[in-house]
Amino acid sequence: MKNHNDTTSGSASGGMADTPAAANIHWRQKYGGWMAVIAILAVLCILPFHMGLSRVDTATVFFISVILAVSYRLVTTTGDWGFSHIIFQGVGAYAAALLGKHAGIPFIVMIPLAGLITAAIGAMVMFPMLRTKGFGFFITSFAFGEFIRMIWIKANNPFGGTGGIINIPMPELFGLKLFSLVNYYFACMAFMVVSVFIMWRLDRSRIGNAWKSIHTDDMLAECMGVNVARYRTLAFMVGCFFAGIAGALLAYRLGAISPHNFNINEMVYVVIWVVVGGAVDRRDFAHHRLRGEPGICGMAADDFRWHSDPVADFPTGRDRGPAAVAPPAAARALRPLPQLAHYLLAEPGRVTMALLEVRNLSKNFGGLTAVSDLDLDVEEGEIRGIIGPNGAGKTTLFNVISGTYRPSGGTIKLEGKSIAGKRPSAIAEMGAVRTFQHTALFEDFDTLGNVSIARHLHAKETIFGAILGTARKMELENEKRAEEIIEFIGLGEVKHELSVNLSHGHQRALNVAMALAAEPRLLMLDEPVAGMNPSETATMTDIIRKLRNDWGITVILVEHDMKTVMDVCEHITVINFGQKLAEGSPEEIISNPEVIEAYLGSEDILGEDF
Repeated sequence: MKNHNDTTSGSASGGMADTPAAANIHWRQKYGGWMAVIAILAVLCILPFHMGLSRVDTATVFFISVILAVSYRLVTTTGDWGFSHIIFQGVGAYAAALLGKHAGIPFIVMIPLAGLITAAIGAMVMFPMLRTKGFGFFITSFAFGEFIRMIWIKANNPFGGTGGIINIPMPELFGLKLFSLVNYYFACMAFMVVSVFIMWRLDRSRIGNAWKSIHTDDMLAECMGVNVARYRTLAFMVGCFFAGIAGALLAYRLGAISPHNFNINEMVYVVIWVVVGGAVDRRDFAHHRLRGEPGICGMAADDFRWHSDPVADFPTGRDRGPAAVAPPAAARALRPLPQLAHYLLAEPGRVTMALLEVRNLSKNFGGLTAVSDLDLDVEEGEIRGIIGPNGAGKTTLFNVISGTYRPSGGTIKLEGKSIAGKRPSAIAEMGAVRTFQHTALFEDFDTLGNVSIARHLHAKETIFGAILGTARKMELENEKRAEEIIEFIGLGEVKHELSVNLSHGHQRALNVAMALAAEPRLLMLDEPVAGMNPSETATMTDIIRKLRNDWGITVILVEHDMKTVMDVCEHITVINFGQKLAEGSPEEIISNPEVIEAYLGSEDILGEDF
């Protein structure tokens, strides 16, 4: 009877799905948005023929303002709330006025050219501002904007001083003079539609997801392979490009421009359009972004190597062999082969190169030495445990290896290549990825979104590909791969749940899934079972074993749960006061008198199993 009822219910559901009403709902969900856009555009095309010229002019200014507001919203996608965007509209306006007047460049060429000039100046302004974030970025951008405006005011030649530039020539489009307000209305509407469409496509692309991940947690984004400095600069440049287009359109519309057209009052309007208009959360603007968040840019310049190379190249990915693109079953079969060959082919007595080699590593914070003259060798294919008292320097060691901190001394090599002082995204690209001691997630995304962002290094997409949609197949493949990783970790039932709503155990598991999505050679897990109950701890322990056995990943585990460490680790390194205290097998470590005295203590710590 139960099966009969289930079948009947399923048939009824299937029948309902095939009804015309259900089909109409599906059609509206899929195409309703586009139909609404087409309807709005149709109305906008009819309006100028049914209203006065003054209102046509007002609508034209509205189109220009939409381009400016949407471009500013794009800049804030990374969390960079600047206060100089109106100045970049002015840069585009002055570029169009000067080149259009003195060089005779056609209108259709001048508009994008003004955008490119503005983007180039925006890049130069952004370079020194990469060190700032939050309120510091807000004030610094305002200072740079006022500096540019003072140049316009003081330089009579070529900017015309306070009087600005007058007699800007009338625009022409393919021989058609756009002196008519109606003609210019349609020209500005066309630029608005194209600009908004491009920025919408970017916002929904892999590049847009990288921008949003920086907004949520720039430190985590960097460690997942997102070059934060480069992507912040890219967002700023793209925003400036469209601000320049808005400025050029405004210059042709006014016929004359001056510095007074781009003052602080106009910038306030732009912020109001974006915040009050609902493009961003008003609470986010008031309490999160202007206040600033601790992260990459909030760290001391001498501690974090970010500041030494703010314009490093985009991540380009790397060939990780057939297992990188093979189906999961094939991948699990192929990935252990390098480790197997390493052990079988090594000649007796021959010294083999460690996957990770740390020599004389030191990290100082002023007069405090967190890590001192530390040596560490991790062979490919092993699970290495690192234990020690609180404050011993374990997490600092991870921070230095992963590039979050710059070492004060010593060398770090991954597969024989130095990674000391490299940015975290570059180290992640080379194959070393870490999790954090405290749960770090992209809270604005669901489980699948978090893992998809962590696939950043394997989702190659150019800005033109994002606009044209040519990378859709690659996006689907990466999403499928992300779902496979989620199922492997055991989060399939919550893959569409917002990460902030997950239980603590699921959040810790999601951290591991994100790190695994980067397809590392070396995975550094910082207290992965902290706060978990016994059942969750057993599941995570099993996952760690599978990472090595099935996926061929070398694991370094920092953990205070000694049962977990003893169960999964073949070798253990003990750190105390930033120095190596002991190293050996689990049996050697638990019987070492120095380790017992400094960390393990009595059997109350180890438990009856030991």
